[in-house]
Amino acid sequence: MTDPNGQAVSAPTESGKTATTKAADSGNKQQSGSSGNTGNSGSNGNSGNTNNGNNGGSGSNQQNNGSGGNSNNGGGNSGNVDNSSRKTTPSNAKSGNTQKKSQENASASNLTIGDRTYNVGDTVKCTFFLYVPVDMLNFQGKVEFDPALLKVKSAQLIAPASFGAMINTGLGDHVSFNGSDLSGYDFTDPGYEFLTVEYEVLGTGTIDPSVVFDVLTDLNDKAYAGNGGALTGGAKIWAVYE
Repeated sequence: MTDPNGQAVSAPTESGKTATTKAADSGNKQQSGSSGNTGNSGSNGNSGNTNNGNNGGSGSNQQNNGSGGNSNNGGGNSGNVDNSSRKTTPSNAKSGNTQKKSQENASASNLTIGDRTYNVGDTVKCTFFLYVPVDMLNFQGKVEFDPALLKVKSAQLIAPASFGAMINTGLGDHVSFNGSDLSGYDFTDPGYEFLTVEYEVLGTGTIDPSVVFDVLTDLNDKAYAGNGGALTGGAKIWAVYE
């Protein structure tokens, strides 16, 4: 072969051309392959992340479901009460060996309640016991006291009196309560705890909080509370102080 000036030149070898072309092709193939691998790697990474996200979400849902599965256990108790587990005391009972006899401790700085004396600021717990010769259907009444001497801290009706019943302590000079149960309230012999009240002592002197029943009827609608709240028909209520 000759160039444009007429000089003889050697023709490029096919093998050289082929080698250059193969090198370029090989490079292109390697780059393409690398790009493909990178893409696959990214795809695999995304897939992995997605799976982890799904697993994490599933775990979270299971925990939430488990937590939500807890149900309230605060349902009210109902039914008969085992009398062997109920507190009772004779109607002439005293407050126990730890009592502070009013005759021994009375002074201008004390408050005498029942058979005990307390200092201003002391907490007094009073348990009222009730006896009625037959089962009761309805009751309604109040505990009366002097708000200058005592302040109610808490009060509660004791089962079975608490069944179907309400109590209100925010009335200043008394605690009111009522209840009704078609199955009957058993406060028969020997008589059982009916109501507890805790007071804070505010002043000095002498006081004897009393329970006054407006309504106390049996399953046959016979009344055991007369005019003025006095108990009749053999029913009686008494207090023990702590």
